[in-house]
Parts: sequence; structure tokens; C-alpha cells
Amino acid sequence: MHHLGNLMMLPPGVNSKLKDADPLVKAETYKSCGLLSSIEVSKRIKKAKWDKARVEERAEQLLAWARVQWKD
Repeated sequence: MHHLGNLMMLPPGVNSKLKDADPLVKAETYKSCGLLSSIEVSKRIKKAKWDKARVEERAEQLLAWARVQWKD
């Protein structure tokens, strides 16, 4: 699903290697990247099904963060 909530910043080459892998498989890679945002998403995926509602929830959180950080 092409959606802001699915956007994940990863080290070069990692994203293309994961492609369409199952979210649980991706969660392990996200956890091992060591990036705070990817670790947080990994925990979310393992806690609850990564479905449209979770993706939209994350998109709203990203937008809220951007509004605060880039408010000027």
C-alpha cells in the first residue's frame, strides 16, 4: 500500500531487499536497524496486525510530528 504511514527510512539497500515481505518479517529487520523510528514501528507490528487502520494511525502521527517540527 503506497501510503505515508508505510514510509520507513532505512539504510541503503535494506528497503529494496525487503520489497513485499510480510510485515512480521520486516519488523525483525526494522528492529535490527537501530533507528528509533524503525524500532518503534517494529514493536507496533508485533503488538497488533499491521493493517489499514495502523497505517493511517501512523500517518497521522507523522503529520502531527511534522506540524510541530516545521511549524515556522
